[in-house]
Amino acid sequence: MLSYDFYQNINVDMYDGPSVESPRIARYGDDGIGSKRFQTKTNNLLIRYYGEGIYAFKSAFRLYFEQSLPFIEHCDQTNGTMIRCRNGLACIPITHRCDNIFDCSDGTDEEDCPNINQTFTNGCGWRKMNQMLDDDNDDTLQIVNGKISQPGAWPWIVSLRLVSHEPIGHTCGGTIINRQWILTAAHCMAEYPNITDWTVHAGKYRELIHDSTEVIRYISKSFVHPLYIGSRNEIDNDNFTWYDHNANDIALLKLNAPLPDRMDMIGSICLADEQYGLDEGLISYVIGWGTVSNMSNMDVLNEALVPIITNEKCRQWMIDFNIGPSMICAGWEAGGGDACQGDSGGPLFVQNIVTKRFDQIGIVSTGALCGEPKQAGIYTRIPSYTSWIRNHTNSQFET
Repeated sequence: MLSYDFYQNINVDMYDGPSVESPRIARYGDDGIGSKRFQTKTNNLLIRYYGEGIYAFKSAFRLYFEQSLPFIEHCDQTNGTMIRCRNGLACIPITHRCDNIFDCSDGTDEEDCPNINQTFTNGCGWRKMNQMLDDDNDDTLQIVNGKISQPGAWPWIVSLRLVSHEPIGHTCGGTIINRQWILTAAHCMAEYPNITDWTVHAGKYRELIHDSTEVIRYISKSFVHPLYIGSRNEIDNDNFTWYDHNANDIALLKLNAPLPDRMDMIGSICLADEQYGLDEGLISYVIGWGTVSNMSNMDVLNEALVPIITNEKCRQWMIDFNIGPSMICAGWEAGGGDACQGDSGGPLFVQNIVTKRFDQIGIVSTGALCGEPKQAGIYTRIPSYTSWIRNHTNSQFET
C-alpha cells in the first residue's frame, strides 16, 4: 500500500517486475487519491518516481509492504468436501464448520451456527492491561488534545471500514457489546446502507496497516434506529429542528460470525442502564482514529479525557444546537480533549467506581469545532436506548 502527498506534475509508477518493460500495475500522483492498495504477482517491484519543475523537490510518498497469502478462486470440490473462505485465503474441510474453531480468518466457517455463546468468558468492561489515561505522558499527538493509546488498552473498539476506500477505508468507530454485536452511530450507516460495503475490524491498533492481532468480520444485519432522520432528502427540513434530525443516532450491527474469545486485544464493554447516573463533571473517556489537533489523522488509536456537562450548559455554549434528552454533552470550557471527524460511532465511557468495569454511556454523534473553548462533543445517550438494544440482541449484552 502506498500513501503520498503530491504536487502537480509529480508521479510514481509501480511495475510488477525488475524493469520498466514489466507490467505497470499502478500510477500515483495524477488522480488526487491519497492512498491505494495494489498487489504484485512476482517477487519484484520497480518504483519509478519522477516530476517536473520545482514541485518535484516538495513531494513525498510512503510505501508499506505486506506479505499475503495467494488468493484462491475455487476450491477442490471433490465430493463437496471443501468450502472456500469468503476472503479467498483458504479452503477448509466442510467437517470443520461450526466447531467453534476459526479455520477461516474472516469467520466464514462459523457462520449461522447453532448454540453460539455470545458473551466473553471474562465478562464485559475488563481489559488485560492496567493503563490509565491520567498519567503524565502528554508529549504525543492527539485524538484532539488527548494522546496515543497503548496497544490493547481498549479491546472493545472496532474500525468500521468501507471496502471501496481501502486502504484508507476507516470511516467510523464502533464498540463490541458481545461476540457478535457492534454498537455504532446511525449516521455512519446512512450514506452507505448496503452492508456488503463494509468490513468490521476488531483487535486493531494502526489505521492503515494490518495488525497481527486484527480480526475481520462482515456485517450480516444492520439495525438503524427507526426514528433516526439524519439528513434524508425526503424529509421536509423546514418542519424539523436540529434535534429532530440528530436524535436517535444509534445503530446495531450483527456480525457474520462471533469474534474470538480472547482478552488481550478483543473484548466487550458494558452498557450503562436506564438508572445510570450521569452527573456534571463526571470524567469520561473517548477514543478513536479520527482527526487530531494538527487536523490530520494519526495512524494509531488515540484517547482523551472529557468531563460531562449538563444539557442546559451545552445549549448555552452552543446556541445553534437544541440539545435534547437523548443526548449527552462532554467537553472543556477552556477547550481540550474531544472527539472529531472519523471518531463517529465510537464510545464515550467511564470507569465504574464500584465495579471498576468500564461502562459505555454514549456514542460519538456530532459537534461543531473540535476541542475549542465552549464547544462540546455531542453523544447519543446510551441509557435512553438500553431497551431498544436489548430487544434487537435478545438481551445478549451486559449492563
